[in-house]
Amino acid sequence: MFSLRRAKWLAITLIVSIALLLGLGAAPSDAGPPDPGPLPPGLAVKVFVHYPKGHDTGVAAASVCGDPSPAACGDYGIATTSGKTIRWQDPTGSGAGIPYYVVLNYSTKTSPSLSASAALAAINASFVTWEAASDAGLNYTNKGTLSKATLPRLDGKNVVGWKALSPSAIAVTYVWYYTSTGYIAESDMIFNNNYRWTYTPPVCDADGDPACNPATYEDPTNSGVASTMDLLNIGTHEAGHTLMLLDLYDPKQANLTMYGYGSYAELKKDTLALGDVLGVRAIY
Repeated sequence: MFSLRRAKWLAITLIVSIALLLGLGAAPSDAGPPDPGPLPPGLAVKVFVHYPKGHDTGVAAASVCGDPSPAACGDYGIATTSGKTIRWQDPTGSGAGIPYYVVLNYSTKTSPSLSASAALAAINASFVTWEAASDAGLNYTNKGTLSKATLPRLDGKNVVGWKALSPSAIAVTYVWYYTSTGYIAESDMIFNNNYRWTYTPPVCDADGDPACNPATYEDPTNSGVASTMDLLNIGTHEAGHTLMLLDLYDPKQANLTMYGYGSYAELKKDTLALGDVLGVRAIY
């Protein structure tokens, strides 16, 4: 005989099952970065995940890269394939340079104070910082905004945008490259829409002050908006990946822009340290 208690239990089980199927009240998944899809012959893809601080289990080092610079300050990593350095074939603008598009599809619910103009300024400055550090005429070109984009997608465009990702990723960058030559075919940069994004402009305006070098200028505020990820801070790190600089995970390297963990209100990745500059100059 069907008891009232069993009937209630079955009803609750059914409700919970339906909720889970619909994604209602379910815990965020940690399934990893989105699948970039199938690869054409001769192409491979490198996926860089920028983790939040605390994702690592390492103990903070007693001596962190600073000034005067210990050895860790000069550290960098470069991606290779079959002994070849993976790089842009024409990073200088003598042809197309490195064009990129921006899709401003960030969540106004999670990032209500981020304006479109601030988002564009932060993203553009992320690339300018690496241009300023290069001694080989590195040139990124903003080709405009897109109304929508599927990310990640090998579609002939280098795209910067947002998408809801696992909380274990602040941002993810995808770089497709030819395995025979090592030349980069395309890159996509994705910021996690599940984080709140803001932009704290540097005190020194690189465009208005010729003495301000965005690659070396250190912001005296040294802190962004509490409980938010700074778009320039994270964007500069991700832009380094589009040049095929690798993440660094030794706690002694924590003050390098290519350090693989990010934090709320962090601004120090706005500025390149010695290893970051040496890295981009070693590739280009």
